[in-house]
Amino acid sequence: MERKIVKSKYFIFAAYVGALIGVLAGILTIIEMLIIKALISPSREEGIFILACILAPITEEVLKPIGLISFRRHANHMHLKDWAVLGSFIGVGFAALENAIYFMSALLTGGKALAIATAIFRTFTTLPMHALTSTISSLGFGLWFSLRKPLAIPVFYVISIVIHSTFNFAIIAM
Repeated sequence: MERKIVKSKYFIFAAYVGALIGVLAGILTIIEMLIIKALISPSREEGIFILACILAPITEEVLKPIGLISFRRHANHMHLKDWAVLGSFIGVGFAALENAIYFMSALLTGGKALAIATAIFRTFTTLPMHALTSTISSLGFGLWFSLRKPLAIPVFYVISIVIHSTFNFAIIAM
C-alpha cells in the first residue's frame, strides 16, 4: 500500500468542517435542552449540569468526527496519525467557533475585560480539550476506515464523551 502525504488543504478543510459542526451542535443542543425543560422542568443547577455534562458532550463528540466521512475514499492511503491530526483540526475549528461565540457573549454582557479573560481562559482550556477529544474519536474512525475495525468507533466515542463531560463538570464545579 502506497502512503500518500495528507495535504495541508485537508487540514484547513477539517477546521472549517469543525466550525460548521459547531453551528449544528449548538442548534441541536438548544433544541435538546428545550425538550428536557419541557419534560422535567429542571432547576437552574440541574439544567446547567444536564447541558454541560450530558447533552453538550454527547452531541458535540458524536457530531465532530462525522466530517471525516468525506475522507473515507483516502482511507487506504492514510495512517492512524493522519486520522488523528484531521480530528484534531476538526476540534480546533469547532473550539474556535465556540470560543468566538463565548467571546461575543462576554463582550455584550460583561464588557471588554470579561471578553478578553474569557478568550484567554477558553483558548488554554476548551480548545485543547476539543482538539484532544476529536483526536480520540477520529482514531476510532481511522480504525474503522483504514483497518476495518468498526467496533472501535463506539469505544473511542465513549472515551471522548467521558473526557468532555468530566472537563465540563470540573469547570462548572469551580
